Amino acid sequence: MNLKNYQTNFDFSRPFDLQKNLNNGFADNIFDILVTNKLLKNNPLFKRHFNFIITELFFCWLESKDQFLSVSMSKRGYKSNSRYNPNEISSYCIRIIKYLKQKELLDFHPGFFDLKNKKSRLTRIRAQKKLIDEFIKVNLNKSYSIHHQKREFVYLYENNILHEYNDNFKTHELREILGLYNRIIQKNLFDIPCYEVDNFRNYNGKLINSFISNSVLNCYFLQTFSTPPTLGGCWWDKLDESYILKYKKNFLINNQESVYIDLLDLLPEFLSVYLDCIIKIQSSTIDDLSYSEKCYILLKYIKSKNKEKFTHTFLREKKRYGFGEYNNSELKKIINVFVNNNKETFKLTKSVVYNRWHEFCSKVFIELIKVSLNSDNPIYLVKDKIYFCVKNEKNVKTSLVKIIGKVLGTLDFKINSNYCITDNNRYSNIIGKLFYKKNNISNRYIKNLKNFERKKNYGS
Repeated sequence: MNLKNYQTNFDFSRPFDLQKNLNNGFADNIFDILVTNKLLKNNPLFKRHFNFIITELFFCWLESKDQFLSVSMSKRGYKSNSRYNPNEISSYCIRIIKYLKQKELLDFHPGFFDLKNKKSRLTRIRAQKKLIDEFIKVNLNKSYSIHHQKREFVYLYENNILHEYNDNFKTHELREILGLYNRIIQKNLFDIPCYEVDNFRNYNGKLINSFISNSVLNCYFLQTFSTPPTLGGCWWDKLDESYILKYKKNFLINNQESVYIDLLDLLPEFLSVYLDCIIKIQSSTIDDLSYSEKCYILLKYIKSKNKEKFTHTFLREKKRYGFGEYNNSELKKIINVFVNNNKETFKLTKSVVYNRWHEFCSKVFIELIKVSLNSDNPIYLVKDKIYFCVKNEKNVKTSLVKIIGKVLGTLDFKINSNYCITDNNRYSNIIGKLFYKKNNISNRYIKNLKNFERKKNYGS
């Protein structure tokens, strides 16, 4: 047994991104160095697919040295004629993968299907040392964009299957908005200074990297474009809620003073509109919960399929939900007191509203970036929290009040600013303060910050 392979985490992988910009220059250089066969050199199909695989291997390595690409070695795994595949990448990839494997440029682990245990895994690949040596020489041009100029940001799913579609005014508008948004966030740094480890690890063990190429905001529709869309795709969307609850005051934008608006605080107002009745959360010091925590538990209750066993389920998943510091008896008591204090509210809630909540958050954010997004004002949606720089606070809040008021049909609500880090760390020269209080900044963040400063125009 190869102990190294035995200990390798094959689950830490991502699929091909078929919408990368292949006009990067470095892939051409590597092609010229590694491909010596004249017939292959003059084969445009070979070169295009070679450059695609090399580009993906490069970003996979850049994102994390431990990460794999999950790839299909079956022709059925590719569809070249698709709006989600602007590079027209086909099953010709299989030939390139075999070529790179033969040249000992790939770490290759074949996929399998276990009929007995009904388990399967796609083939995993990543760059070997000889190829990595070429990657180390790569110096990304500051004007290089990660995304293909025709990248698709609008996705339509029917019965969980990705579908082609005909464009309309809505899809054109969304694509333009999201295209601009993604170009802007490529040029900005959104990170957690105090987080030490290179990759996040969710409750289920899945690793998530926070590299910029893992930050693409997409818009998803189910069944038809007449249904409200939801947003997702960036690395912060993939984090367990426990991370977000733990670090919600630690996110920084471009190492500047940052602030967030917690839309979750508006859950009662949202429910009042969609349930057509007055929903209120009773205040009490007995349950030992903040208002945001109460709204969070109420949202989890709405999602719960078994209301009778809600408390039991919540206790079982408490680490994932960000309540791991409580022991079971303590948390059970707190939840029971809160539920008993709000019996009528809990009775009125309906599970169908849960999806509408995420649609509400997405709609508010889409409308916000329509009116507030520019290169000097990057805005981020993390679950139901909207982050932006303190210097833009007044304008963003003014826009948010108008948007939320229009969506809910009422102005009977209040939005509060939640400042990131702590008040005694909010200085004009925040980097100086962070370095002064060394425990507030990780080596990982320092490295990311240096890369950001060096490549401020990267991704334009």
